Amino acid sequence: MQITFRCNRNTITPAILKALKAASDPRPALEAAGLSIVSRTLRAFDEPGMRPLPWAALKASSIDAKVKAGKSDTLLKRDGVLCRSARITQLDASSVTVGTDRFYAKFHQLGTKFMPARPFFPFTPAGDLTPKARPAVLRAIVRKLGIQAWR
Repeated sequence: MQITFRCNRNTITPAILKALKAASDPRPALEAAGLSIVSRTLRAFDEPGMRPLPWAALKASSIDAKVKAGKSDTLLKRDGVLCRSARITQLDASSVTVGTDRFYAKFHQLGTKFMPARPFFPFTPAGDLTPKARPAVLRAIVRKLGIQAWR
C-alpha cells in the first residue's frame, strides 16, 4: 500500500507552493513532509489521538485466537511488523510517497466487507491529510525551506 503526497494548491498554502517551486531542490522539504507522515503513522499504533478515525475493538473470538497463537492481543500488532513497516517509498522533485510493503495494510487502512477500517496513515477516506496532520506536515516543509510567512 502506498499513498502519494503531492504538493499542490489543494494540499498546501500558496506561499509554501511558491517557495517549493522556487527552491533549487525541493526534495529535502518533501522528504521532511514524508517523514512527518511516517512519524504520525507509527505513533497511530499506540496513540489513539494520532488515528484518522477511532478503531473498532477486536471481537472476543479474534482476541482469543491471537492469545492462543501466542501473539499480542493489541489492535494491529499481532507480530509488530505492520506498525514498523511505514516508510518513504519514493521521493522526487514533485512528490513524496509513503507506504508499506505489507500487502494486508490496505485492508486495515480501508476495511473490507468482513473487517472494519482501522486507518493508521493520517489520511481521510477521501485521501486528504487529516486536519491534525496537515499543520505538522506544513511545519516540516516550512522548516526545511527556511521560510517565515506561510499562511
